Amino acid sequence: GMDGNDGTQNIGDRKKLLKVPGMPPAPSLMFPKAVDENGNTKLGGEVIAIVGLQEVARWPDRFHPISWEEVIDD
Repeated sequence: GMDGNDGTQNIGDRKKLLKVPGMPPAPSLMFPKAVDENGNTKLGGEVIAIVGLQEVARWPDRFHPISWEEVIDD
């Protein structure tokens, strides 16, 4: 859905309304330190995309498939 929280993806999940006036800066990726139940730093936390001071996306820090298609108008 549009909020990206319902487990499905659609075309609306590809865009995000930003609270940044004018041309937004390039996104920054943040990798916050993850801690397990024993207090040890672990791999596989989260990745957070930030544009300006606004968080725009967050996803698990793990490999996942990405697909795309090329559309050619006749």
